[in-house]
Formats: sequence, C-alpha cells, structure tokens
Amino acid sequence: MSDSFDFLRKHNILVKKENSIFAEICKHYNMSYAHINMLDAIYDRNKITEPTILAEELLIPKQTITSMLDKLEKKGYVKRQHNENDRRKVNVMLLPEGEKLLLQVQHTIDYAERYIMNHIGKNQLEDMLNKYQKIISLLQEAVAKGVAK
Repeated sequence: MSDSFDFLRKHNILVKKENSIFAEICKHYNMSYAHINMLDAIYDRNKITEPTILAEELLIPKQTITSMLDKLEKKGYVKRQHNENDRRKVNVMLLPEGEKLLLQVQHTIDYAERYIMNHIGKNQLEDMLNKYQKIISLLQEAVAKGVAK
C-alpha cells in the first residue's frame, strides 16, 4: 500500500467518524443525517428547489430523493408542488417547521464548532481548512490527469 493511499484511507475513516457524530446529533431530533442534509440543501437554495437538483447536489439517486421527500412532506417539513411555468417540473419548498428543525440542529452543531474553536483556536482551524482545500484541489488535479491517461 502506498503512502498516499494510506493518507486517503485514514482521511476517509475520519470523515466517516465525523459523519457518525453528525448522525447522532440528528438522531436526537428523530431525523436522519441524510434528511437534515436535504433540508439544509433546500434552505441554501432560498427555501425552494427541484428534486433533480437535490439528487445532483447530495449525490443521491432520484428515486431515493422521492422517498426522502415523501417522509419529509409527511412530517410537515417540506411541500412539493408543480412549477407554475412548467407543470412537468416539481418544486420543493422548505416549510416553517422544516426550517425550525434545521435551525435547531444547526444550533447544536454551532455549539460543537465553538467548543472545537475554544480548544484548537480559530487560526489553526482556518489553516487546516486552507490546507484541506489545497488537498482537494490537488486530488481533483491528480484524478483528472489519471483519468486522461
């Protein structure tokens, strides 16, 4: 096993651990991490978007998006309605209850972020994020070059 593969493997393990912590936070609110991510994606798009856009952004198959939206709609967090300009398209809207839930989860995550910042420091966290962005850029470059061969 090469050193670079070991780095990426270890990184992947850490990402999985981080995601499991976020999943535990979401469980406290009786939601899955995937559903909270979906609410967040809708919120980021000015509280309205299309299922296809959600599928692309969240890297989830379209049929899975449909079942997730069914659950969120049943709980009163989102609403689907046909697009006024093109009846074949469906818009997904974040409802006030969905926004309220999302903001509660984000408040918990903000607390965790402040806790981390108090122990590590803002400058070190910013430095880590800058390095991480550089790693992502180099990874994209390496994959593009490797795929082109």
